[in-house]
Amino acid sequence: MTDEICTTDILRAALSANKECFIPHYIGSVMDMVKLRSWEDFMGLPETSWKIKQPADDDSSRESAFDAGSLHTVSQKTCALYVVYSLTIS
Repeated sequence: MTDEICTTDILRAALSANKECFIPHYIGSVMDMVKLRSWEDFMGLPETSWKIKQPADDDSSRESAFDAGSLHTVSQKTCALYVVYSLTIS
């Protein structure tokens, strides 16, 4: 969609700054937040029919944010925009 805000530069900067970055991974109606390994990892991810980059459904090799203890960057694509924000889960 051309009316969405592009946040890939923010994600790239966070990864370049060695921040832990997690993205949504949906399988059906269940969402997990999984860790990106690098910018190249993100760019190599397949896209859903909504043009959302996420790991393949059978990719179980990624760390879950819910197991990691803290989140530095979360990128969530909605129908309107990508929302990127920082938070800590304790």
